[in-house]
Amino acid sequence: MNLRLSIPFFKKRFYLTIVGGPEQRTHTRLKEERHTHPIRSVVNILFAVGVVGGAAVLMLLNVNSG
Repeated sequence: MNLRLSIPFFKKRFYLTIVGGPEQRTHTRLKEERHTHPIRSVVNILFAVGVVGGAAVLMLLNVNSG
């Protein structure tokens, strides 16, 4: 499965792709990649907070407009 999106953000466009399917990497490689590219990083946490906050604001705006 490949999901590809081009998202406009002010005057720039950002490309987002989500790729899914069966895992083919070895256990050793997965362990190594978790160490070199941790999910719990400051940037990822700030991104998640921003996405959740933005979604909450959109929901509140939608509730108040209806």
